[in-house]
Amino acid sequence: MTGYAKAAGVVCGGHAVLEIHSINKRNLEMHILMPHACLQYDLLLREWIRRAVTRGQLTVRLRVESREGALPESEQTETSLKRLKRHWERAAAALGYDPQTEVTLAFLLKQEALFAKEEIKEAELEALTKRALGALLKMKEREGAALARDLKGRIEGMKTTLNQIEKRAPRAACRFEARLKERLQGFTLPDQEERIAREVVLYADKADVTEEIVRLRSHFDQFLLSLKAKKTQVGRTLEFLAQEILRELTTLSSKASDTEMVQQAVEMKSELDKIREQVQNIE
Repeated sequence: MTGYAKAAGVVCGGHAVLEIHSINKRNLEMHILMPHACLQYDLLLREWIRRAVTRGQLTVRLRVESREGALPESEQTETSLKRLKRHWERAAAALGYDPQTEVTLAFLLKQEALFAKEEIKEAELEALTKRALGALLKMKEREGAALARDLKGRIEGMKTTLNQIEKRAPRAACRFEARLKERLQGFTLPDQEERIAREVVLYADKADVTEEIVRLRSHFDQFLLSLKAKKTQVGRTLEFLAQEILRELTTLSSKASDTEMVQQAVEMKSELDKIREQVQNIE
């Protein structure tokens, strides 16, 4: 699910800011941007996040500014360049090179030291990460609650449609018998009534959707119970149930006895498509 969180704090090296931006994605994917001096914490940061988040595309940005960080970014860069220039001019002169020739702007921009910020301790980074993740999860919980209400409404609507199909299904054999007799009007066949009765029995057995209705009702109830569950990582369960619902709806629509029942099954499939798209983002 989507969300944004930011945590900032004073660390031993100066000031640190951690931002986490999450967008919908079926699996977990992380893009982490951090200063070169903090790359040692890349795997740790990923592990801390993985414990709290199971789905989504996350962009994580860590900035650690030295105590000069109060200056605007352009002034910080200028200050760093001047400091580097003095350092490398002394080094060039000591080695017998002409500082004016060797220490150019292009040379200075290639030095990693220009962009290196003060380091942050592991405990400081962990505390910052926990705060940011806490804020992110609260935002996701609010979105999840709204999403749960939407999904519940759609499932309840599908249950209503299923009840209509259930009421209509038993009369399918009677409607088939009436249509068959209407077509045979004017014809007299040997054992006609017996043949009609046999065809009606075969049709009734073929068009019986009782099993599908029972299983669909069970899947709907399990879906609604899962929405209420307090456990985490319910998204996979909902995704599985949505797949099972699709399976039963496909069978039901293929056995549907008339146009109205087929249309109702198609409407339920349309609702299910919206549900399946949403549950892929639920954690």
